Amino acid sequence: MLAAARHRRILDLLLQDGSVQVSGLSEQFGVTPKTIREDLEKLEEKGLLRRTHGGAVPPAEEAEPMLPLQIPNTKHRSEKEAIAERVLKHIESGDIIALDAGSTTLEIARRLPNEPLTVLPTIC
Repeated sequence: MLAAARHRRILDLLLQDGSVQVSGLSEQFGVTPKTIREDLEKLEEKGLLRRTHGGAVPPAEEAEPMLPLQIPNTKHRSEKEAIAERVLKHIESGDIIALDAGSTTLEIARRLPNEPLTVLPTIC
């Protein structure tokens, strides 16, 4: 798993559970605890979490608010997952697709197969 995908998943788990532990993340992602600590350090530098002994928690209240695209909208998650699965049935190897910056399209992007595709961002 690439670092960017790990970072997104760490933030998802942090939102879901309210805290994360280095040992659990290391086991879940199949990487060393050192790798997870480095991930948490980078996320803390961006103000997205606060490291603690052995893990991390959401940033303190006085910290800058998280940018909307860094922490996706988690409302209606099951519907977004269903939409993503349906969309993926229409995407074939070699296709050119465009994705905007929405939370539903983020779910689609997370599920894209590892095959030749051209993904174009839309500009609003």
